[in-house]
Amino acid sequence: MIRKQGHRPVHGCGAAYWRELIALDVARLVRDAKVRSSSSRETRISRSQGRDFELLRRKVGDTKGRVTFKSFAGLNHLFMKVEHGSTGAEYGFPGHVDPAVIGAIADWITAH
Repeated sequence: MIRKQGHRPVHGCGAAYWRELIALDVARLVRDAKVRSSSSRETRISRSQGRDFELLRRKVGDTKGRVTFKSFAGLNHLFMKVEHGSTGAEYGFPGHVDPAVIGAIADWITAH
């Protein structure tokens, strides 16, 4: 494959993937889903992701209990505890999903 200078994949994905991802209306997809769903987030990656979580919650609106949103403080994107903001370097180290996340998922499954 010949690549033009300056056109490098981001996180291993080309521009077409990112264009398609950006074009998704996630709030509409969640609202229109026929199944119950749960959305969780970690809070140590970045402030913008926290804003995205709250924006999605507002855009989805009242789903009459079909969608549950839950936030977990102090965890990285893999739901493992971190002592500082996530840099991505911690993904190379073994760890465990935080028990609070496992408990919340188990409770959600039991309730639904």
